[in-house]
Amino acid sequence: MIRFWIPAVLAIATISYYATTYKHKNFPTREPAFSLFKSQPLEDKDILEASSSSDLKAKRVRLLIDNDASFDSKIEAIRSARSGETIRLSYYIYSKDQSSALFLNELLQAAARGVRIKLMADFITNYPLLDLFTYLETQSRGMIQVRLYGRPTPLIVRDSMFLTTPCPPTSGKVKSTTCSDAKWAKLANSSPDFYARLMLSSLYSLNFDFVASAVLKGQLVDLAALTSGGNTSEEDKKQFIEFLKLAFNAKVKGDVLAGAKVLIAMQLYGDKLNPILNEILGRVPVSQKEQKSYSDWEHITDFTHHKILMVGDRFVQLGGRNIENSYHMKRNELTDKYIFMDTDVAVDLDRGGNSIAVAYDRLWNFSQMTIPVQEARNLMPNELVSNSEIANEVWNQCLPKNYQTEQDRQTLVSCFEGQFYKHSKYKNLNTRMTELATVLNDGVQAYKSQYLPKKAYAQTWKKSSNYEDELSNVDISHLLLGYIENVHYDKSKKELERIYGSVAGKETKNGKYIHHLWYLGLQNTCALAAKEKREKRVIIHSAYFLPPAILMRGFSKMMDGTWDCRNVHVSFVTNSPETTDLNHINIASRYQMAAFFKVYQNRRRIYGSISDSKSAKFDYHEYLKDPNDRGLSLHSKVSVLGDDLIVGSANADVRSYYMDTNNGFFLRGAKDTVSQYAEWVDNILKDSTKVRDLTSHFSSPGLTVDKIYSDDKKILENFLATNELGKKLSPTMKEKFFKGIYAVANFVSETTEKILVKDSNPSEAEQAELEQKFDRAMQLL
Repeated sequence: MIRFWIPAVLAIATISYYATTYKHKNFPTREPAFSLFKSQPLEDKDILEASSSSDLKAKRVRLLIDNDASFDSKIEAIRSARSGETIRLSYYIYSKDQSSALFLNELLQAAARGVRIKLMADFITNYPLLDLFTYLETQSRGMIQVRLYGRPTPLIVRDSMFLTTPCPPTSGKVKSTTCSDAKWAKLANSSPDFYARLMLSSLYSLNFDFVASAVLKGQLVDLAALTSGGNTSEEDKKQFIEFLKLAFNAKVKGDVLAGAKVLIAMQLYGDKLNPILNEILGRVPVSQKEQKSYSDWEHITDFTHHKILMVGDRFVQLGGRNIENSYHMKRNELTDKYIFMDTDVAVDLDRGGNSIAVAYDRLWNFSQMTIPVQEARNLMPNELVSNSEIANEVWNQCLPKNYQTEQDRQTLVSCFEGQFYKHSKYKNLNTRMTELATVLNDGVQAYKSQYLPKKAYAQTWKKSSNYEDELSNVDISHLLLGYIENVHYDKSKKELERIYGSVAGKETKNGKYIHHLWYLGLQNTCALAAKEKREKRVIIHSAYFLPPAILMRGFSKMMDGTWDCRNVHVSFVTNSPETTDLNHINIASRYQMAAFFKVYQNRRRIYGSISDSKSAKFDYHEYLKDPNDRGLSLHSKVSVLGDDLIVGSANADVRSYYMDTNNGFFLRGAKDTVSQYAEWVDNILKDSTKVRDLTSHFSSPGLTVDKIYSDDKKILENFLATNELGKKLSPTMKEKFFKGIYAVANFVSETTEKILVKDSNPSEAEQAELEQKFDRAMQLL
């Protein structure tokens, strides 16, 4: 959990900044402004224009909600690959557990048959598995090629070098940029040294102690002197903090008035400010030749969240499952905490598969984000990560008591490298790969002996006395199938350039094609429901639910009369805090949903009953903890949009929109499948032992931010009392922590209402700025 809580805690300060831009107030109820614009259906050509594929023709399609069936489908596909074919795969999470060992073993056997394999993995998530990927490449004699997605950008590498390089000695008066100018000049055309590589490898392995060591020892920082403050008075400190705020507003926000005040301050107090600014600007890289790296750091955890296995141009399987026992098994003695309820689509293709291969290769070759394994090793070797215990031991032994000079800096490196690699417990790459081979072999044997005999397909969405998961021939004959993606570039451009984030309403320009179709799919459902004068279902069946601004914009139009959605029934179905591995998402979602249903109920009160308005009907449901399987958790990402269906890797949360790559299938024409799937979900919603309907709870007039926060605070206090991170926090820091949480709660609630109720009639640009501010803040969760 610390992997997710550390970023969440660090995010509070940033989100609190956004929260302070809004004053607490109650938003008045406003009658909707009905638009004369008539919604138009989402046409087939719109789907294909947004797709990364041509119009795919399928021979066989399976909708897989059973973990065993999904895994077997992948294994059978790999075994079907023949010499000369290429297997392409990309997943967010890989593992060395039992089912994963069998999966990887099948890849190695395919490589031995002459099958070429391209394997893509998220870099920052899978950096600890660098040895595993090297093992696959080595054992397959190069037939398996691995690329990691999310390489540190040149500016992050540059900043890592800056952050781990000391200021040169100076005498006499200094300017505010004396140190930084000297460091930039020294680092020009140079490569990362030991300390910079240590920082990068420690950052990607989440070893924050070594990150701190790389920065403090690399820069020769005297932490005690730096934090003591010398003889500086409290009043001077306060005034300097105010000066830094002005400098931030001038530099980052482009505030002209703040810039003028900074110039005046420098003229009047330059003798005092320059040495302090020189120390700050010499320690922290602000910019070099106007090359600002803020976006690079803000988006350092932009993942590839693609999940795909493709054999040649004839078979594709994608959905929500990663490569781990939790996704490919039912509960048994080999599984850990979570067993995920997930959904994949497996397609035997008759035509169009090559266009998916082209889309995959475009991402594979996107060198701004991808990096080969050996290049990753050279940039940020994993020797310390793989031998962390002895690395700590040797580091502490070699660290001089008086660490002050450049000579001390070099001596520490020489001592460490001399003793670390000669340590009796040190394991080199060959040793580690030999151990890996044993782990994988044992995993394969354990899967075959302990789990395989117990396997039985059980979960299906179809109404059948026997297990079935295939789409009918009628549905396949009418099927329009498009491969859709969210990527970090505009795929229509010949020269691909990385895009950071997105702006609601400009999805196709920012590579967010899934959300473009998601939004139009909502509009299309309303249009067809109004035209046909019968109810249409929208079901957002998503593991993680914190809708980004573009979806909130769509939901707003579904309730305020902009779109005639009176015949549409929308159900949000997600995890509860008790059933998810990322409960901070669900906690934030509470404030969003309380605001959403407050606006929704205000609309109902205007019209007396929902049937008198053009609003859709909305309800919200959470899965309950299964008493027979405490770790059962929803992981599906499926959306029913009237007669259409989206199945893929994108959650209904901000991260899937604003940060990560994602992929999926858009299915149109499979009416029987959509109907049966919707009925299957609706039957779950009727079962009070499986889910709870929280619509009334979130619609309660007495439900306030303070009431929700009071409940959440109890949960967080218990967490801090039992967690190592919480035990390290001082009372003052805990108070700031809770103030930050409260600011986040108010920000989510108030911004959601502003998105849904445009009370002050803002311009399109102002509304877009508000929506982007929400997405940008929530990405940190």
